Amino acid sequence: MRYFEEVVCQDEVLDDGEWEVRYTLRSVEEHDFKDLLQRSGCPLGEVTVEVVERYDISPTSLGVPGGAAVVPANKYIGFGRSATQEEIHVGSSPEACPAVLVTSPLRDDGQVLVVRGAQPMVNITGQRRDIQVEDISAPDGGDAAWQERTMLFMDALELDMAEAGQSLPDLLPGNLDRELRKAYTAFSSNSFREIRTGLWGCGAFCGDPGIKMLLLWLAASLANVKLVIIVDRAGIEFAEKFQCAMREVKRSVRDTVALRQLLDRVPESLDRGQTLSWVIERLEQQPSVG
Repeated sequence: MRYFEEVVCQDEVLDDGEWEVRYTLRSVEEHDFKDLLQRSGCPLGEVTVEVVERYDISPTSLGVPGGAAVVPANKYIGFGRSATQEEIHVGSSPEACPAVLVTSPLRDDGQVLVVRGAQPMVNITGQRRDIQVEDISAPDGGDAAWQERTMLFMDALELDMAEAGQSLPDLLPGNLDRELRKAYTAFSSNSFREIRTGLWGCGAFCGDPGIKMLLLWLAASLANVKLVIIVDRAGIEFAEKFQCAMREVKRSVRDTVALRQLLDRVPESLDRGQTLSWVIERLEQQPSVG
């Protein structure tokens, strides 16, 4: 009702014409992706970890203006009943809702959905049963800046469905490339100031947060865009461990090729949550790169 009251029925007309909301399915061909990985390495890009009291969908958290936000999606994008981040992003933004009617299940070949220009009506803080609804502030540049809002719908592997006995299914053959290709496809879909993301694929889908965030850093480096990882207070231990791993990677890993090789060497025998400790311990033994 707020959408119809404040957006549909408003009399103001934008100076630059109609406000478009665009839904775009995007993918990267396999041979182009392999060429990207095999060519000489790119420098590792900027990455920061931001600890917040509660997740929210304020303009800053959504990267507005100039940036984009990852929407941790199911391959059948849209709604559910447990107030996950995808459902919060879509449910608070009526202009994003029609995407569920026109979007086929996202394919495993790197396909992502990019929605641009959908204005949120409220700020939802927290997640699942702990959500609260608040008024949302206008972004820098006023409400017209919502035209730049970009939602990157990326479906992570459903590792909660992995067979018992597999300690770290993130590392099974093809899984690293599948996740990296998804993220690169999304991150390279435009020239963004930054990409903002939570712990993509690490909640209901049970991905290893260390592996997933290193992969997102690798994808952002390949796409030449800054990555901002957002965690709430419940994830502060991970944030501290990841920042330690970041320092070691920056000290002793030369480029994207070397980071990918490091990920390939992570033992599958590790348990979920142990990977960053392994990375830190291994890199501490290596000399600094020049």
